Amino acid sequence: MDNDKKDMFVRVDVVSLLDEIQNNAIHPKDMAALKIPFGYFRTLLNEVARRSVEINDDELNRLMIRMCLYSVSQPNSADYNGELVDLILENEVSK
Repeated sequence: MDNDKKDMFVRVDVVSLLDEIQNNAIHPKDMAALKIPFGYFRTLLNEVARRSVEINDDELNRLMIRMCLYSVSQPNSADYNGELVDLILENEVSK
């Protein structure tokens, strides 16, 4: 892998993305069909995040942070810690 691609990573706030899709659809009445599947998906992601905390694997933790599935990485959370998130993600890039 060339260095340019190695140093790139993307952060996606998955929970906010799901909310944005559901709340701002072009035809909101059509999105009602997704309310339950999104709810199940959110619950599943919460379970994955809880299990990831238990496992405490560095690489898995970075992935969870990139998806904003840990409260420390969710900008709207009271637990948000941007400095810690940046430090953890910088370790990923430097490897």
